[in-house]
Amino acid sequence: MNKLAAMRNNVKKNLREDIEAANKKGKRKDPNALNYYDLKDGEKMTVLFVASEQTGDIWFRHGLHGKGLRGIDRVRCPRIESGGTDNCPICEYGFALNAEYKEGGSKDPVLRERYRTFLGKDQTAMQCVVMESPMEISQSPDGNQVKMFIAPKGIVDQITNQIVEGQLDEDDIVTTPFTIKKTNNGGGFPKYDDSFFARKPIADADLEAFDDKVIETWDFRAEGTPEIPKQLDEEGLKEWLEKAIRIYDESLAADAQKGGNGGGNGGGQSAPDTNNLKSKVGGGLAARKAAMDNNAKTQVADNQKPDLDHSLDDQVPDFSKEEAKEEPKKEESGSGGIRSRLSSLRR
Repeated sequence: MNKLAAMRNNVKKNLREDIEAANKKGKRKDPNALNYYDLKDGEKMTVLFVASEQTGDIWFRHGLHGKGLRGIDRVRCPRIESGGTDNCPICEYGFALNAEYKEGGSKDPVLRERYRTFLGKDQTAMQCVVMESPMEISQSPDGNQVKMFIAPKGIVDQITNQIVEGQLDEDDIVTTPFTIKKTNNGGGFPKYDDSFFARKPIADADLEAFDDKVIETWDFRAEGTPEIPKQLDEEGLKEWLEKAIRIYDESLAADAQKGGNGGGNGGGQSAPDTNNLKSKVGGGLAARKAAMDNNAKTQVADNQKPDLDHSLDDQVPDFSKEEAKEEPKKEESGSGGIRSRLSSLRR
């Protein structure tokens, strides 16, 4: 037997395991985050929402930048979080692109994709414990049973509709089990519109499984809270914007070299010349005036959003309380566990 033939017998049979291990390592899923997205089509899991012990908030509505951009961390949007009163240089850039898109008349799809990428997106963060699931739930190293997650639009709509229509009191949100059901919208994308609240609040007996478990919530606004992007000052946002523009343009150039396969951020088409736009954005509010026509200026001054898709609309009621002046320390779980905490919430 020659050497090549002999070498075939020496090949280690663990290549598949190595690939799977590398894939798992690359995903870097936060063990404190609820992996509801791993549900299969038609599957359901039951959770119980919990309010932040530090602030009493049921959820945290905020904005972020960076969704759809590769190679850069997401950051919070001060304009969205403040209801439009705080300035955001990233949004300034997006507004300038939007104005350029509308003024051009050609409705350039490359420019449209670019401004949609850089404008802020709404998100709603919530916390819960899992009561029942058909799949394995990610486990945190400290054994904490509370999971943070970004609620899909279908779940947020279910909560807001029932609150607005008077079918559910705010206190009921944290005492009534909620079933997350994943289905397919027909276009290959998941949806959660068929999720629903149980008809009755949870009984104390059903909470006994959580006795002596670690039950610790997060302050939504505190640094390092799972699933919540970083909050940067204005200079930090400007630095982030410069890096994001560079990454976006490099992605477009790489896709164009590959023949326009549409695999990058910009759909495989060459990037428009945005140097002029970047110089306009540099001056903050003054730059906005130079970049936008009178109609667009009025739109921004009135804090109106461009015609984009958002996770929430302006009809969502605000359940959050005033932000505490000081961030309380995370509480240690008591001997009564979640049962005593939830019982105290009931009226």
